[in-house]
Amino acid sequence: MRLAWSALLTVRAFAGHVTFVADTTAPWKCHHYVGTQQESNWCETASFEKDGYEYSFTNGGVGGPCPPCWCCKRKAKAVEEDDTQEDEDASAIGDGSAASPGATGSAGAAIAPLAPATFAPATTTTPFPTTTTPFPTTTTPAPTAAPTAAPTQAPTPAPIVYDNHILNVEGLYRGVMAGDVGSVDGEDELTMQHGDGLTLFSAFDGEWKPDGLSELQLLGKMLSFTVDLSKVGCACNLALYLISSPGRDWLGKPDPGEKRGDQPPYYCDANKVGGQWCPELDIMQANNHVFQATLHKCDAPVNGHYQSCDRGGCEESTRLINGTVYGPGSKYTIDTTKPFEVRTEFYEGVGTFTGMRTTLLQGKQRLVLRHGSCKTSYFAKMSDAMAGGMSLRVSYWGDKAQTMGWMDTPPCDKHTSCSASNAGAATISNMAMSEVPVWTFGDPKDANFNKRVPPELVGDPEYFIALDDRGIVRYEDAEHFVHHVPASNADEAMVGETDAIMKKFETLPADVSGRGFLMQTGKVGSAAVALVAIFLLLVTLSAVWIGHSRARLSERSRCRRGTALSNAQTAGELTTNSEGASTFLHDCFSNAGLGGSPLLKRSGSSCQQLLAKLEGNTD
Repeated sequence: MRLAWSALLTVRAFAGHVTFVADTTAPWKCHHYVGTQQESNWCETASFEKDGYEYSFTNGGVGGPCPPCWCCKRKAKAVEEDDTQEDEDASAIGDGSAASPGATGSAGAAIAPLAPATFAPATTTTPFPTTTTPFPTTTTPAPTAAPTAAPTQAPTPAPIVYDNHILNVEGLYRGVMAGDVGSVDGEDELTMQHGDGLTLFSAFDGEWKPDGLSELQLLGKMLSFTVDLSKVGCACNLALYLISSPGRDWLGKPDPGEKRGDQPPYYCDANKVGGQWCPELDIMQANNHVFQATLHKCDAPVNGHYQSCDRGGCEESTRLINGTVYGPGSKYTIDTTKPFEVRTEFYEGVGTFTGMRTTLLQGKQRLVLRHGSCKTSYFAKMSDAMAGGMSLRVSYWGDKAQTMGWMDTPPCDKHTSCSASNAGAATISNMAMSEVPVWTFGDPKDANFNKRVPPELVGDPEYFIALDDRGIVRYEDAEHFVHHVPASNADEAMVGETDAIMKKFETLPADVSGRGFLMQTGKVGSAAVALVAIFLLLVTLSAVWIGHSRARLSERSRCRRGTALSNAQTAGELTTNSEGASTFLHDCFSNAGLGGSPLLKRSGSSCQQLLAKLEGNTD
């Protein structure tokens, strides 16, 4: 009987004498983990449980009975067992027959005696009378079994052959993308078809070795690339992400994994898709309707072995932004019918991961995702993984709309799927790793031109505010224009440009002060100093008058831009570390100071000049 129940996929209940069987008419529903169930991924080993439900687990939820949920449950049927019949069945399990009383074997077990064999009497066609010869009733010895042949050794499985392509990553090295299919044109343009998956290696000899994986250390760096998603439609996902691969066992040794599914050896991520947990940072999960970037922290590891991670993560997505900011067509800020550039900056503070900024650029258009919904403590939880180096993987996958709704619904509808022409080829090119741009003084007339802005000021909204790559900082009791430039350019320009300014003023009288700039080239009379002072005063007054006139004349046009800038702020384009400072540009329009920030007030025409620079896209 138990064998029969097993065939029906039943499991004996923990209490009483009840067995649960599948009820195929019951609907599947999502099961929400309780207590510590998520930490141990309880559902993965659950089946029929004492609560009267049948459970089913599917990695990623793709193809499961209740997508997009990973753990599903439905009511099971309860069936009572016959204990007497169970006992009889148990006694018959050994040889499949009922026991006969009386005879026992050497071990005391009941043995059924053999009945004498009988045969029909033999007949002949001879004329002689036939006689019946009784067959002897003696027991005939059992025939000797033939010697068992030695088991044949199973053939060694053929080694897995991985596709691999050389890919140049500027600022890093000449890497190798290995995995399933994909192609590289000119060593810098990667083409992906639906179903492809590739991992970046520093060295690859045909075998998937953990020590060959490229581990990118991106703290304080920027990763950039150009992507074409014009043929990647709704319900599809071109993903470029970082994982702390290789996965490791409890002893800290690289573990190829056992339940990997379609994933390569040593794979791990924050959803345990390949059977192993590890931190994950999704730089891009996108199609031509949605762009998303997500961080996934994990609990502290033991010898590099992770036991649970934040599956949902901390995301920033274009679908959460009001307005036409991302999509196919010229009405969108980023028109996905054309290629665009992706820049991701990973900010560092004394070895700690402090923040991230994703910028999408297309010509003069830009869209900034600041990841403001992620707390500083969340970034810090990923510091060790980022500092230790993470593996880069690119995959192209998708499914039905119901399965992919977590990513792109809305704006995508519920009647699409990632198939046919909706799942066309995607390209990634011009991949580069460089230093994170730094804020420098951007006015050539400023004594601090191209010097870096002190980090403590950038982090203080009372002293610093910026829109896109330009801003204003209050430093040494004055307001200065600043802009974002690569760190290497800032260092070189600081020396070269400062020398040029020095030469320009070498012929001026000594003790000339202007805009915080002080030169001392020798002694000179007080009359010369007075003349220079009067000249500078007239220049300053003229600048103030011109700025004031320009501000009044352009007030209407600038205020008309108020709504657009407000939308830009919603889209994450306004760079600031405080909600209070985000009112700065709005206050510019009303000719008021920065609300909540008494130190950084509107001074002269600085606010209007900043807006003019942004309108003209000039420094």
